[in-house]
Amino acid sequence: MVFLNSDLVTQDYITALSNRATALGDAVFTGKVPPAYGGVPIISVPLMPTNLGTDGLTPDSYGIIGGGDYTDVLLTFKNNLIIGIQKDIKMEPQRSAADECTYYFYTMKVALAIENINAVVLTVCLTHAC
Repeated sequence: MVFLNSDLVTQDYITALSNRATALGDAVFTGKVPPAYGGVPIISVPLMPTNLGTDGLTPDSYGIIGGGDYTDVLLTFKNNLIIGIQKDIKMEPQRSAADECTYYFYTMKVALAIENINAVVLTVCLTHAC
């Protein structure tokens, strides 16, 4: 099992542990021990959507990292998430005369899916300190 959440939630948890001045807080803050809660690893997902619990029909006051105070967290086993490539990988060159070189950019589209939706606990509106 793992907690998948925004990197802001992970940072808030590390800050809270370091403020407690315990051996665990010091070990997590210095990077000797990875962040975990109750023995379950906390995994930062920087581009994780923050409106997973919304129905899409009514405007919600949570789920906006930059403008709100809430986010969502997934608790699932790590092999429950599937990542697939939707399109072929493209390589696009760009010539820069000023740098006397050619830059290459790689692009691809990927999709993320949950294999077993019954094996996920979704925490909606988890408060974090922006």
